Amino acid sequence: MSITLRTLRSGSASGYLLVHGFLGSSRDWQEIVRMSAGAREILALDLPGHGESSAPVGATSFEGIIEVLGRGLQERLMGPVHGVGYSLGGRIVVGLSQRYPDLFSSLTLISTFPGYEDEHERAARLASDVDWAQRFKKNSMPEVLRDWYRQPIFASEEWTADLWSSIVSRCVDVRQESVAEMLLATSSAKMPSYWKHLEKTHHPLQLIVGERDKKYVGIAREVARRNPRNEVSVVAEAGHSVLLEKPFELAKRLCFQ
Repeated sequence: MSITLRTLRSGSASGYLLVHGFLGSSRDWQEIVRMSAGAREILALDLPGHGESSAPVGATSFEGIIEVLGRGLQERLMGPVHGVGYSLGGRIVVGLSQRYPDLFSSLTLISTFPGYEDEHERAARLASDVDWAQRFKKNSMPEVLRDWYRQPIFASEEWTADLWSSIVSRCVDVRQESVAEMLLATSSAKMPSYWKHLEKTHHPLQLIVGERDKKYVGIAREVARRNPRNEVSVVAEAGHSVLLEKPFELAKRLCFQ
């Protein structure tokens, strides 16, 4: 399994590692990086099955993906970086920070779920993701994307026609079989619960959520309640897809230097 790590901005010092969400790629961060000034290097990862990275062959579990990515990043990063992850990318960053803590100097998690503590909820989510994986494999991409982004978490009823078009068009090169495999491997139902890890982590932690994503606003505030050192930032007029809906507001909160 080959992993693509793209340099979005060169720099004289170790800087940032950006990890996109499901159906995205390292290119999702380009607009935000263009809005930001600074001298540190900014790297962006293409997750397995996304962008220019190969499908997750041989790694069929969340922890297996973490191991493959962690070993690859240990070889390629020059020193600790600020880890920034959106949605699935945030879950990947959390998993990496738990297993490979020396990779990171701080964490920023955008619309990120720390894992299930209730086994009934975990089982229900696994059944849902198995169904979605089959739909990604069998249905036409326009059909499955329409249904995927109409899930309540995205609050897509608030999207303009231009935003709908922008979000869907970025998926034009998605390999349906590959993202289906990645969805099954990295389902939040298959990841460990990282709540206790986030309670105890020594990494400075910022949590960013969209105000319309009520579930994740509650999750972020609960993470901060359990560990008051963590900072919560709520982006107005955004749902789950903060990275794509409000790049300018997100750029201000990331403050790449």
